[in-house]
Amino acid sequence: PPAVRSRPFQCTTIERFSIDIGTR
Repeated sequence: PPAVRSRPFQCTTIERFSIDIGTR
């Protein structure tokens, strides 16, 4: 979700997850 990505914290986990899903 965009709301979670907007958060500065846990961005690494969210970004990694987003990239993992986006790469798939």
